[in-house]
Amino acid sequence: MSKGAQRSGAQHGKGILAPLLFTDPDDLPPPPAAALLGVAFRKAFGRQGTFVGTVVAHDSALGYHLEYEDGDEEDVGLDELVRLPLASPDALVGRRVSKHFAGHGRFEGRVAAYEGARGFELHYEDGDLEHVDAAELLRLLLPALKPRKRKRAGGSAAPAE
Repeated sequence: MSKGAQRSGAQHGKGILAPLLFTDPDDLPPPPAAALLGVAFRKAFGRQGTFVGTVVAHDSALGYHLEYEDGDEEDVGLDELVRLPLASPDALVGRRVSKHFAGHGRFEGRVAAYEGARGFELHYEDGDLEHVDAAELLRLLLPALKPRKRKRAGGSAAPAE
């Protein structure tokens, strides 16, 4: 049985072991704070229009700090953030994810594709794959890796391209 099939048929975990038995996207723990840095969202502000805001910081008390294209800023909690539409879903292709599957353990993988109505296709290191919506993906993301510097012939570091 694939992990995805196991996940969809499992019961919600409660009690002391609940953090280890995630079965519903709403039960997933928050991602590492740095995982959402740089992710851009669209948010409607009534008559003012819809603006793109990018996560530029996280504060444990205030939540995620968004800076909008018009210069405005605001802090939002994770629950609100994951309900906002992504500005560029394709920008998350290639990002690393990590997910715990009840009875199977934790698996890491990558976002392989964004497929519109089907959501995001995740490929795990063990060969399994699953489709998730944006709200679930945002809770599974790992922090983006910083580009590595290449060494020049003389031993000094060259900037990454």
